Amino acid sequence: MEDGSLEEVGDLLCQFFTLCSTQNEAVIVERLRSLPRCDLSLCQCEDEDDENMHRTLNDINETVEDMEVSEPVPQAPIIDEDGFQMVLRSSKKKRQPLQETN
Repeated sequence: MEDGSLEEVGDLLCQFFTLCSTQNEAVIVERLRSLPRCDLSLCQCEDEDDENMHRTLNDINETVEDMEVSEPVPQAPIIDEDGFQMVLRSSKKKRQPLQETN
């Protein structure tokens, strides 16, 4: 927060919330991959606890960077004994606007 990045991070969080609410997974993954990489080794630590936390965060960051994102496998259509294809409901739920309480 001291480096003035609080507003920038807040804006990014709001953008990604909107993106996740309105776009498909491929668009979201592409946007995540376009973010700049973070080098936590440049952070300054004030005490030993902070230093240990930063080491842990660096380890987590390296693990996340090594992870692969796979595309979901589409399900084959279900055909009943009469030869009709079953229509399955979408797993995405429609979002309802929040109701104001008085």
